[in-house]
Amino acid sequence: MEALANLGIDWKLLLAQVVNFVVVLLVLKRFAYQPMLKLLDERTAKIEKGLVDAESASRKLSEMEMKEKAVLADARTEAKRILAETDEAAAKRDAAKMTETEARVKKLLEESENKIAEDRKKMLEEAKRELAGTVLMAVEKVLSEKMDSAKEKELIERNLN
Repeated sequence: MEALANLGIDWKLLLAQVVNFVVVLLVLKRFAYQPMLKLLDERTAKIEKGLVDAESASRKLSEMEMKEKAVLADARTEAKRILAETDEAAAKRDAAKMTETEARVKKLLEESENKIAEDRKKMLEEAKRELAGTVLMAVEKVLSEKMDSAKEKELIERNLN
């Protein structure tokens, strides 16, 4: 202790300062250092939880993107199928209309041919009558005699058939 006194250090004062330092150190450890460590531990835990949540959200986002792509692919496939069915139905409808139109045209042609045949037959009959009348008049002039109406009808009927 003499050595300390030679250096100008009072051992009582040094002891009091060491005791004060230990008391301050214990108070700071109890009331400042431990709450600060607790706060830092809680913050570290929150950060770690945030990182885990972010990773989980990233995984879920990736899964949702994959599901979205799958749904879009399914929707495209369904749209293509519907378009194909629509095209097929339209082709069938067009074919049915074409068949119906062809049948109508065929029917109209047959009716036209029948009408032409009937008109031709009527014209021939009319021409035969006119020819019979002309022949009858020529015969009357040639023979210079007038035939009665019964003979005329008989002659016309014979020439028409």
